[in-house]
Amino acid sequence: MDRKTLTALVIFIALGLITFWLYRAPERGERVGEKPRPVAKLGKEGFDQVTIHNKGQVITLARKADASSKGAAWRVVKPVAYPADKYATDSMEKKLIELKFGDLISERKDRHGDFAVDDKKGLRITVALRGKTIADFYLGKTISGFTMFRRADDNKVWQAAGKIRSAFGRDLKNWRDRRIASFKQEQARRLEVASAAGTVRLTRKDGKAPWA
Repeated sequence: MDRKTLTALVIFIALGLITFWLYRAPERGERVGEKPRPVAKLGKEGFDQVTIHNKGQVITLARKADASSKGAAWRVVKPVAYPADKYATDSMEKKLIELKFGDLISERKDRHGDFAVDDKKGLRITVALRGKTIADFYLGKTISGFTMFRRADDNKVWQAAGKIRSAFGRDLKNWRDRRIASFKQEQARRLEVASAAGTVRLTRKDGKAPWA
């Protein structure tokens, strides 16, 4: 290979590398890596207590060992002790674990009321593990598909992806398990409904047989 050919090859390779680098390099102003988060990412086993300040009422839920479920289950512990509604706590867990953030909206304390992330309008959530607080924040208004989010010890207001406030802003009665009885569907053999119009009785021989 003569010198001219070698020089041309070197230039060709160099141009290829430069082109590749320019293609892969982020545009000016684009952030490299994961976006900043006002709170650390939470895992399923990363918290066992959630306290919600809602409309002047403080509701605390805790995950405790439960012999009936052969594991841990959520319970309401304050202001009353009662089993928690599984749908409500599953939704709460999911929102905490999947919490994602958009842009920083404001750093001004005088705007907290506008975004409903202050003590008066905000929904305050405190998340703990074995008695130690790991996240303490306010959820505010939903704007353009994002819920306004502020860490309790910071003035910065962030976008939290999705409409997540409703998963936490429940009244106490909606956190409690309101089931009267609990059994598996295949265990049912007889159902009777009585009213002023008469009585309807349904029966079946086993868990797989049709009702009659």
